[in-house]
Amino acid sequence: MSYYSLHCHTEYSNIRFLDSTNKLKDLIDTAISLKMKGVAVSDHEALCGWIKAIQIQKKLKEQGSDFRIFLGDEIYLVDSIEDVRDNYIPRQTKFYHFILIAKDEIGGKQIRQISSKAWENSFYTGKMCRTPIAKHQLESIIGDEKGHIIAQSACIGSELAHWILQDNPIKCLEFIDWCQDIFLPENFYLEMQPNDCDEQVRVNQVIIKISEQLDIPYIITTDAHYLSADQRDVHTAYLNSREEDSRETGEFYRTCYLMDAEEIHQWMDKQIGADKVDIALDNTCKIADKIEFFDLNHTQIVPKVPIPEFEMKHFFSEVYDECEYIKKFAYSDDIHDRYFLYLIEKGWLEKEYNEDLSKEEINKMLHRIDVELKAVWLSSENIHDKISNYYITALFIEQKIMWEDAESLVGVSRGSIASFYTAYLIGLQQINSYKQNIPYWRHLK
Repeated sequence: MSYYSLHCHTEYSNIRFLDSTNKLKDLIDTAISLKMKGVAVSDHEALCGWIKAIQIQKKLKEQGSDFRIFLGDEIYLVDSIEDVRDNYIPRQTKFYHFILIAKDEIGGKQIRQISSKAWENSFYTGKMCRTPIAKHQLESIIGDEKGHIIAQSACIGSELAHWILQDNPIKCLEFIDWCQDIFLPENFYLEMQPNDCDEQVRVNQVIIKISEQLDIPYIITTDAHYLSADQRDVHTAYLNSREEDSRETGEFYRTCYLMDAEEIHQWMDKQIGADKVDIALDNTCKIADKIEFFDLNHTQIVPKVPIPEFEMKHFFSEVYDECEYIKKFAYSDDIHDRYFLYLIEKGWLEKEYNEDLSKEEINKMLHRIDVELKAVWLSSENIHDKISNYYITALFIEQKIMWEDAESLVGVSRGSIASFYTAYLIGLQQINSYKQNIPYWRHLK
């Protein structure tokens, strides 16, 4: 029987502490060799492997493989950030593990927001960086857009496992109710793992009872931190390779590697029965049926800042017929284009225009502006976003942040922008490239 391994760690779980000896590509190659249908990358509060996972997924598809890679995150779920931070007690304060897997693009965005909030919450306990997220914060991020994330109760370090081992059914029910409310019942799964230590066996057996009583589906994962049983000693040595990070690696990590269905049966049949093991593995396939591929690749996004009220003076209107791109910007449907030309017009009047200028010189200046605006316009069409936002945002940062709030800092810029006459006119740089005869194409071609 083939199944999906929906709780796997890679080298990206090692950001805050030593955790996994799996390389992402090796994890996938090993899973394929074990005849698995796919894996979920669920590193410890780290989404760094998502891009590489997507790239590998695309390559596999090109090669005709139907092996699938899902994008997930193992988060640290708490009731209160303040409580775990301000009242931290070593080896007593709980940072409960919890698994999230994106069902679609919306779910992927929600998980990224959850991860960002967790890192915003981060603090140190000794040398350990903690990255928890409070339940109310997660609720706020998901809001009314429920149903886009698969949630799994996770390993022995989860809240559900904690309350099971504390023989507290009321707390178990409260936690399950919360999970089903936030993620919807059809997206929440109870997670068991193949280990014969007393605590894991008890959790597995109680999960079966919970499932039968409340009709909640269950799965089996191996929480893979290394690739195979014969790598356990290497993994143990790796976890303890830093003197200050001496870790207990006995019971829990004994089975944290990729297993085929047959080996899972060998561990689990006596605990819960072979038929229930089959159901658990089959449920991983049902989860996979709910997940659709999405890509994080997109065209370049130019950041935007709020545009103040302004009124176009159309001082350049006399050359609209011969300066096509000045006219395009003047009547663009996009307010950022119009505001960019407004700043250029304002700067030209303040810095360049005077009554002594000949008509010929004015014409040359305006044609220089037009040719630069052509480069901006065509570049915008190429990336499907407005390049004018780039200059407006850079100007906003330069004026509002670098000078007003941090005068000793050097502002944003690129050396090549000195060749852009329009950048001089709006005050983004101080070199008059028109008078210095610097060609515009040094910046945009």
